[in-house]
Amino acid sequence: MNITHSVEKIEKLLGIQGSADGDNSPGQLTGPLIERVATEFNKLQFYVTRSKGHPLVYKVKPRIATITTTLQYSLEGSFLSGLETGKTGMLRQCLRTYALIDKTHDAEDLFREHVVRPFMEEVINEDFLAQNSNELSAMFKEVLTFVPEKCSVLSNITSGTSGGDIVRGYDFVVNAVFPEIISCLEIRTSNIFAPGNPDIFHKKYTACMQFLDELESQCGSQASVKRLRQHPSYQALMNKWSLPIYFQIRFQDIATRFETALCYGFSNSSGSNGFHLNSTAMMWECLKECWDQEIYLPALLHRFVKLNIQLLSRFKTWLDEVYQEELARKTESDVKQRSSTPDRLRSSPSFDSSARSTSPVPKPTSSSATDSLPQQQPLTTGQTVALMADIDFLYRKIDELFDSNIKPRLAEIGVEITESVKESLMACVTAICDCCPRFWAMVTEDVVKQCSGYLTQVNDIPRLYRRTNKEVPTKPSAYLTGVMKPLSRFCDEHASSLSDQQKREFLSQVFTALAQQFCEVTSEVLVSTKKMEESLRRLKKARGTDKDKEKAGGVTDSDKIRTQIIIDIENFNSQVSKAVVDLLFWVAY
Repeated sequence: MNITHSVEKIEKLLGIQGSADGDNSPGQLTGPLIERVATEFNKLQFYVTRSKGHPLVYKVKPRIATITTTLQYSLEGSFLSGLETGKTGMLRQCLRTYALIDKTHDAEDLFREHVVRPFMEEVINEDFLAQNSNELSAMFKEVLTFVPEKCSVLSNITSGTSGGDIVRGYDFVVNAVFPEIISCLEIRTSNIFAPGNPDIFHKKYTACMQFLDELESQCGSQASVKRLRQHPSYQALMNKWSLPIYFQIRFQDIATRFETALCYGFSNSSGSNGFHLNSTAMMWECLKECWDQEIYLPALLHRFVKLNIQLLSRFKTWLDEVYQEELARKTESDVKQRSSTPDRLRSSPSFDSSARSTSPVPKPTSSSATDSLPQQQPLTTGQTVALMADIDFLYRKIDELFDSNIKPRLAEIGVEITESVKESLMACVTAICDCCPRFWAMVTEDVVKQCSGYLTQVNDIPRLYRRTNKEVPTKPSAYLTGVMKPLSRFCDEHASSLSDQQKREFLSQVFTALAQQFCEVTSEVLVSTKKMEESLRRLKKARGTDKDKEKAGGVTDSDKIRTQIIIDIENFNSQVSKAVVDLLFWVAY
């Protein structure tokens, strides 16, 4: 009975059965009458739900459908009229009625179809972009004018800023404006999502993200922003941007340039970033490039951090390969030199091993070598020093890179593990620095080899005094004048390349090695002289001639040899002391 009574009452209010005067025809329903009908309709729905399955429900179902259609038709007319005239009272009445019959989405769909869509179709299209130099930001700027100009009345009603009662349950920006924008973008300007040109893609993606930020500021509340980000259209928009493809293009570009630089890794850098070699200069540029405003995207932060780590790790691997090649080349060279070079040439003071630092020997051609890659030539001392200087510079610069480029990017998106990221980068740089001692050993060995080439002439001292009747020596040997020349030349050439710490460590290693070698060679000569002296003494004793010599009390040849060695040792110590003083100024310089 309640169902029948409610249906008849609504039909009478709507005039569906037709009144005599026609005052209550469907097209002439006033706001209060619509709300009254909606209240009664709500009761009817309640009764129908409770009586589900009853034969009476099936009997009145066509009449309920007619009531629903008539009510919605009346609501549509009033709502659209209110939108056109801007009458706040009428709109509030309609919105309240839609909410009463649980049809809030119908109102949002009406607004989207009759107000949002015509505006967006006029703005979001290829012609508009062409008229604005394909500037996506110009199109989005125009789109953003819609909410304050066309949606403000509804927003005021649903937020309570208009002064009347708040009509809750609506979000026209999220449920009507935003989906229509995304639909138009996908259908009418689909070319904007193409990732083929990374520079254009970056520019358009950035413009879109800025648009979303500004649209969120128009939502009016954090709850509305949350609904916007959870809307299916939001995720659909994000999926349209092919970020993995964009990153892959950037990755290939950066990695290719870096690998090409490693092929010519020891060429001089043409840049002005403070690095000496092409390899380290290019690595630094690639590291920074990942965080450039025109390349970096917040959504790809983790990938760019990983790329930084990969670049540093690749450089470490390259250093290992270079060292192993040099080690193999040196071993092969030493074997050939021992088998083909006379001893007198290797010990001659005219043999200048510093030629390696100025005129590198080309690598022998190999039948298995590919023509596309350059032949790796032996490292020169200058190249090795430049490499060590660059690695030291890199260690100091990585902090600058993190603080000025990476850390702000992490803060932008709220990443809290900044120290972990920094530790990962520093671990890679530390691994690179751990390669330095091996390369420094090569430099030290090269310089020591040049210096010690003169020290081998200590072996000539016995020959100069044995059975030559020369006077007792009072001056150092001539070979000592050249001992420190290679070291001084090295210091002059590389004064500006090395840090103070590198200079101190290098000098300590060179002086220690030279002192040890000089000690060894003089000890060998003294031991040999002693043995020769004892052998001669035994021979003279056997001949009975030693007593006459002892009576004479003259200086023996062995005494002259020992005297010369003592003078040479004192002179060597003096040169080292002087060199230390001079080179301390070099360190300070």
